[in-house]
Amino acid sequence: NFNSGGEINYLYTFSQFYNIDFDNSKYRTSNGKTLGFGVNTYFGIIKRFKNDKYYFNPKLIIPIYQELRGDQVFGEDRKVKMDKWFNGGGVSFTIGKYL
Repeated sequence: NFNSGGEINYLYTFSQFYNIDFDNSKYRTSNGKTLGFGVNTYFGIIKRFKNDKYYFNPKLIIPIYQELRGDQVFGEDRKVKMDKWFNGGGVSFTIGKYL
């Protein structure tokens, strides 16, 4: 069996810790903020085994769009939005059991 789908990710942080190597600085903030969002699609196959109760599902993940906001810790304005189209890719492996 083949499967495909899409997802929308909303990125939010509650706390941040940055360890900057080049000047040995550490920054910690605890202000929650939106980091951005992303849209992905995926394609995969479902292989059933063991009397059809268990399955293995490898998927190819293709990021369609990602938008990130500036980070004040690095001196960036929060109003700055950085967007990327079709940047990268990934693989996911799932093992599951049907109830």
